[in-house]
Amino acid sequence: MAVSQTSQPLASSLGTLERKKKKEKPQMDMENIGFQLMLKQMMNQNPMNPQKPKDMSATFFQMSSSKNQTALLEKMDKVIERIDMMSGVQANSFRGQEIVAKGNQFSLKDSPRMSYEVPEGTKVAMVHVMNDQNEVVKTYIGETTPGKHTIDFDGTGNFGQKLPEGTYKYTLETQDKDGVGMTAKLGRMELRDRTQQLMYQLPENADKATLVISNAEGRIVGAMNLTDREQLARGEHTVPFNGLDSKGAPLPSGNYTFKVKAWDNSGQDITTETLVAGKVEWGEMKDKVPMLNLGNGTMVPLSDYRSTRGTPLANAF
Repeated sequence: MAVSQTSQPLASSLGTLERKKKKEKPQMDMENIGFQLMLKQMMNQNPMNPQKPKDMSATFFQMSSSKNQTALLEKMDKVIERIDMMSGVQANSFRGQEIVAKGNQFSLKDSPRMSYEVPEGTKVAMVHVMNDQNEVVKTYIGETTPGKHTIDFDGTGNFGQKLPEGTYKYTLETQDKDGVGMTAKLGRMELRDRTQQLMYQLPENADKATLVISNAEGRIVGAMNLTDREQLARGEHTVPFNGLDSKGAPLPSGNYTFKVKAWDNSGQDITTETLVAGKVEWGEMKDKVPMLNLGNGTMVPLSDYRSTRGTPLANAF
């Protein structure tokens, strides 16, 4: 009888445990199903507009029961690591392609610089730039204060014409107060094209627009009014920028940004988008964000990609 009394509570407890497990199993199945669905969603999301991992983690955290949250979130961390790796691989798959992306940055190379030294008693100083045929293509009026001076060569001739790339040499011609002249050969310099192709997109026709250049400190250093009707039409446009400031002097080398301000015929602002273009040198992960390196210091997030030259976004993958 004692055995019978002891066995009945034990059997009852085991039965209760079985029923509890059966109730918990559907919940765990739902969590596993939810995890699989979330995983599939993450693996197939739009790479141009991915959901933030922390948002997905928070959503999944709410779906799981408290006793399984730690284990499931550890799984989620591994999935996110895998997605980061895949995003880096995808970014690197653009290597060698000419792309267009949202952006407003560009870099200017060093402009050729001429150095010369003026002796005491100089009344007139002129620096002559000559091409490879010894023809004078540009003359600068130099400083007459005794000592060392420099001039940045803007790559234009005496009549404002753009000079071809190549090697140029320069000489210093001076005269003292008595009119005695002297010419000294100074050196050579390499002229490289500093022109930047600045791109922007208009969502509608504009009545007027201005392109503004700012340096790395945010100070405006140049601007140009876009007056050509083609430049004001709806669509994508490219404007050449010669690397000169508002006074016509060469801007120093470094990083710059640009923006386009546009208005319609009623004076209302038009929202514009600035673009950058270039060949992808490599793709990489930076602070867990897939980036495309276009060289010359220009990097854009993969999410700012717009098109491959000649290939629309929908056909780029």
